[in-house]
Amino acid sequence: MPMPNPIIYYDVRESSNPTPPFNPQGVRHYELSVHIRKINATEERLEFFIKNDGFEPTVMTDEDIEAFAQNFAMTGKPLERKFLAAAVVKPLAILPGPSRLDLTVDRQCYLLIHLDETFNWVFQPDFLPLSFKKDYDIPGAVGGFAKLKNFNLRRVDEKGTVLKPGDVQQYKCRTIFMSVNQRDYLDDESFNLHVEFIEGAYTLKTIFDPDIKNDGGAPFP
Repeated sequence: MPMPNPIIYYDVRESSNPTPPFNPQGVRHYELSVHIRKINATEERLEFFIKNDGFEPTVMTDEDIEAFAQNFAMTGKPLERKFLAAAVVKPLAILPGPSRLDLTVDRQCYLLIHLDETFNWVFQPDFLPLSFKKDYDIPGAVGGFAKLKNFNLRRVDEKGTVLKPGDVQQYKCRTIFMSVNQRDYLDDESFNLHVEFIEGAYTLKTIFDPDIKNDGGAPFP
């Protein structure tokens, strides 16, 4: 009897000199939430959706995104009230099913994801917080990558500590961010978010899968 193919999770690569060069035009930020739908007396279903989203064009450097993400991690909101002006609140009742978790980008930018603090859930501390379902980066002819599409994934714990891959996480993490560098025409990348729900001494690990879409169809940069 053949063995089932193992599931492969593709990590976000690290880079200090990506191709094409990274010139971020802001941060696209999303707050994700979950609705617990009761199916019957013994069964419940988790339904994930976008609670808030927005774009802040003044976050242009690594220092900017770290400060922005640290504040998000510690307070659950962007740095100042002005950031919320661009946010779009999407109540669960009006969200169409197929697009509840489409995260859209239309330019080089940082992408920040924050988990709704209404629920006691976090990114899994002992695994990747985010992984891709395939390797979307395009290898170069003589080594390296001709197109590095996403890079430098970071966790930010509840104390505001920015963690690189391999750093020891001591506190809960509900905030992550990475650099979104390149998309082709009508590009669409599928990825996983690895989270766990906490109830007393018990945890429930689960995975859900949004898409990062190239909004509008035009390639960038």
